[in-house]
Amino acid sequence: MITKAALLEDLDRAGIDPHGMLLCHFSMKKIGPVENGADTVLDALMEYMKNGLLIVPCHTWSNVNDENPVFDVRETKPCVGLLPDLFRRRKGVPFPVSWTVKMKKKQKETQDILSYH
Repeated sequence: MITKAALLEDLDRAGIDPHGMLLCHFSMKKIGPVENGADTVLDALMEYMKNGLLIVPCHTWSNVNDENPVFDVRETKPCVGLLPDLFRRRKGVPFPVSWTVKMKKKQKETQDILSYH
């Protein structure tokens, strides 16, 4: 069973800069069994990248179609798995209306990046 502490160690061992930018396209199936599930994965990533920029693609292309032609930033679910769906609903995670990517950062760069979209 993978713990939050193990995930934090893995991120550090992988050489990921906690002050940089990290784009995550991931799957719980590929990560394996995690103590307390997907929330632990997101907690670890958000903690590790708290001084950086965490980007999670929340693609919705297969959920906006002829039957559901309207994209609603609050309601349209990502079609790329559980982790992006949970991430998009977390408090404090901005979601630009024109993007299908959610970002998490507590510094000015998030607004700088979002202002272009």
